Amino acid sequence: MPGSVHATLAAPALPDPLETMPTPQAHPWLEPLWVRLLIVVFLIAALAAEFLWLGDRLWLFLWGAALVYAIWDFFLRGVYGKPKA
Repeated sequence: MPGSVHATLAAPALPDPLETMPTPQAHPWLEPLWVRLLIVVFLIAALAAEFLWLGDRLWLFLWGAALVYAIWDFFLRGVYGKPKA
């Protein structure tokens, strides 16, 4: 219909199934080892406080999941601590 205020939207293009994921990049704020260790120590302290005093299972699970993810992302994935290329 000419003069219509409705715009036609094209369907988004589907990603190529053979395309690989982009390489993970380190965030500059998390490059220093002491920052990553401070975050992990904070998560351990929050998990211990939840376990010893507060006892809410939901927060216990959330703090534990955040700790596991932080250890994996900061130390095991291999993105941080690499020399600059």
